[in-house]
Amino acid sequence: MRAELTSGASVEIAGYAITPAMAAAIDAVDLGRFANAQLPAVDWIESVAAAERPLSVASRNLIDRWQGAGQQVQPHAAVAQQFWGTPEIVVPQSFLDETEAIVRGWSRAESPA
Repeated sequence: MRAELTSGASVEIAGYAITPAMAAAIDAVDLGRFANAQLPAVDWIESVAAAERPLSVASRNLIDRWQGAGQQVQPHAAVAQQFWGTPEIVVPQSFLDETEAIVRGWSRAESPA
């Protein structure tokens, strides 16, 4: 696929057309550069295949780097089917549930005692 992108052709991944420009933009993203940025607290939600599965090594390394630099990062695992690899539209309910729980937590934290 990389060779096709390099030659200027788009590739299809899970039914989505990825253009060379889009692939280059994705490749250029460096979330690590935010380690020393002034960020609000971050809630990191990642899809995992099963509850006992850890976050990916790449995510864990980035979260550790951000936390080591003093960022507030709370990792969350959402058990979900790999929706990007299915032919039909799949709504990963676990992402919605996890997001709702996070937002409810914000609401409780902002409420006066």
